[in-house]
Formats: sequence, structure tokens, C-alpha cells
Amino acid sequence: MSDSIDSAQERAEDFLKWSLARAQNAEPDGPQERDAQGRVICAECGELMPAARLAAVPGVTLCVRCAEEAEDHGGMT
Repeated sequence: MSDSIDSAQERAEDFLKWSLARAQNAEPDGPQERDAQGRVICAECGELMPAARLAAVPGVTLCVRCAEEAEDHGGMT
């Protein structure tokens, strides 16, 4: 019995890892916007996206300030 429980738990953990990886690689808000030099900019305010934000959240389309405002107003980040 414990073998089947262990197996089910492993499958659940594998599915969770797969789901998280898929979500992190998705671009739910569309492709990133870029300025004339090819640098990523916020889709809302047009400010240059900080390198730390791009590294922390691959595919991000909003800066921290705009993402927080969108969350406060029930929007997507």
C-alpha cells in the first residue's frame, strides 16, 4: 500500500514541477515590448524594465509599479 501512495505522491510532485515550469515560460500578456534599441520596456508605462525584474520573472511585460497597480485594480500582471 505504501508503494502506491509513494508512487502517487511522486506523480503529483512531477506534475506540479511541470506545471510551474510551463507557467514560468508562458507569455500570458503577449510578447514583451521593446524600445528602438531592443531593450525591454513596460507595456503599460513604457519605462525601461530593470534587469533584475527580467531575470526574476522571465517573459514579464509590466514593471513592478504597474504590476502592483494592475493587481490592486483586479487586472493581470
